Amino acid sequence: MEIIDTKFSEDKNVSYVFFYSEVDKPENYLAAAIITKNKYGWKFDEMVGVGDIAEGNAGNSTGHDGYRIEFAASEVAKVQLGIHNADIIPLEGKELKAWLFHGLSSDEFEKSELQFLNEEGKILESYF
Repeated sequence: MEIIDTKFSEDKNVSYVFFYSEVDKPENYLAAAIITKNKYGWKFDEMVGVGDIAEGNAGNSTGHDGYRIEFAASEVAKVQLGIHNADIIPLEGKELKAWLFHGLSSDEFEKSELQFLNEEGKILESYF
């Protein structure tokens, strides 16, 4: 329905296009199109549903093959995994936001703990 953000991973030649979709009512669902670049240009690879944009869905995630997308509560300003920082996808006027890690292996997710920080840089003990 409406594109809200695009994140590029130049080293992996991948683009993530986030958009609102409609399940029960307009703009109540977040989805992403994953597009890769090859020698002929950009090619659509897949579309994934992140989920219903509802406060109780903080922590819901999707992902595979080196990317992970998850909802977080609105007070989360930064998400870190070891030395890596997630891209934040703001959902204006919504009670959630989303974040994206791309180009990381499942091994990296297993070895490091996710940290959620507020605007002041303080770690949030519980972000749900």
